Amino acid sequence: MSQADVAMSATALPRASVPRATEAATWRGRTAVSRTARSSVLGVVGGPAAGTTHLLALVRATARVAEHELVRHLGVGTRVVHRPSQVAPVRLSVLGRDRALLDVDGHVHQLTPRHSEIVLLLTSAPDGLSAEAIAGQLSPEGLHPTSIRVEISRLRRQLGEDLLDARPYALLRPLRCDLNDVEALVTSGRVAEAFEVYTGPPLPGSAVPGIVARRQELHEALRNAVLTSYNVRLLRRWVATPDGATDAAAWETLASLLPVGSRGRDEATARATQLR
Repeated sequence: MSQADVAMSATALPRASVPRATEAATWRGRTAVSRTARSSVLGVVGGPAAGTTHLLALVRATARVAEHELVRHLGVGTRVVHRPSQVAPVRLSVLGRDRALLDVDGHVHQLTPRHSEIVLLLTSAPDGLSAEAIAGQLSPEGLHPTSIRVEISRLRRQLGEDLLDARPYALLRPLRCDLNDVEALVTSGRVAEAFEVYTGPPLPGSAVPGIVARRQELHEALRNAVLTSYNVRLLRRWVATPDGATDAAAWETLASLLPVGSRGRDEATARATQLR
């Protein structure tokens, strides 16, 4: 499927620089309000072939960025966001590491693996999550909510109560996450820039359902963007990654773009055949 076969549009989505597109959706204020009547539409056209697993992952990533933009610009959501003046965003780094780094006003905290999972889950929940909801995303069998409350109590002691709210648990300050930055760059077509930010899958050692799902979404969105770019340089970079090295479709695409009879084409074809 070529790039021309797929068209995506998000109406009512304000234009903004992409890395900032992920900033304000992960924190909230306290005053309840009704949802705005304004809406956004994400459309995918191209016939039955458009409904591929890879494309759907890109759609989910696009919708996530669109939701973040709507929250930041239009106030969409169940709560009013009160942005304190001159408050720098908190920075969360989860790509290629099992223990997240959280930069709060220049003070970098290395989180435990469990706290890393919890904070990453909260970045995708602008309105917060209950202890029960977090427990469900951390274990297929479901953890006891009390254990989640204990973990978050420890996390709040480490980071301060001005960063994490309770009932539901949510971030109280704007947050920038490298995972969200990559997603935003991919959905805007800036795949080469996304590769500069992408240092590996998020929390690769985590096997909990909520994190596995986020990891797979990012993988599929990035992979699909590379394969449909038909860019030899990007494809070479992808097959040089641990995930791309075993991607038969990527090797086949790369081979098709290299000169017939060239050593690179023969090697890519052989690798694709081996993987098939």
